[in-house]
Amino acid sequence: MQAKNVDMTDFVSIAEASEASSISPNTLRKWAQNGEVDAQKVSPRLWLVSLKSAVNQAKKSASLPRAGRPMRYHGRTENAGTGTA
Repeated sequence: MQAKNVDMTDFVSIAEASEASSISPNTLRKWAQNGEVDAQKVSPRLWLVSLKSAVNQAKKSASLPRAGRPMRYHGRTENAGTGTA
């Protein structure tokens, strides 16, 4: 596996990214572990994440319906992705 040549100057800790973006630290950690954001694990307990990547992922996630959770449309409830009321 070849390492990416990444400029680490725009990377911040999970706590800093959470404060700056209002994204839960647990969500940021999950995204980092799953490769959904640009991140680097620098020690067993410390992840550095790209704040730009985290904000972009949040925007992308916000536009997707949550599977299995009811969604409200003008007073009626529908199951996400099933089209049933």
